[in-house]
Amino acid sequence: MDGRDLVEYADCMKIAVIADVHGNSLALDAVLHDIAHEDPDLIVNLEDLVSGPFDPARSADLQMSLSAVTVAGNHER
Repeated sequence: MDGRDLVEYADCMKIAVIADVHGNSLALDAVLHDIAHEDPDLIVNLEDLVSGPFDPARSADLQMSLSAVTVAGNHER
């Protein structure tokens, strides 16, 4: 693939990326609300998912309900 092919591919696919949620379910709700309006083809969830003081259990439930490609970070155990 050359750069031109990547541009053509990017024109066809919407990708939403979230990262460093750290268990903040209120912020995650807001981000997921915005993502829903964009209707992406793929959601990628990058690291540091639930460790934090802001309702990590609900945050985990929300993230597990996504059909997202997820990458574990240094806070995941």
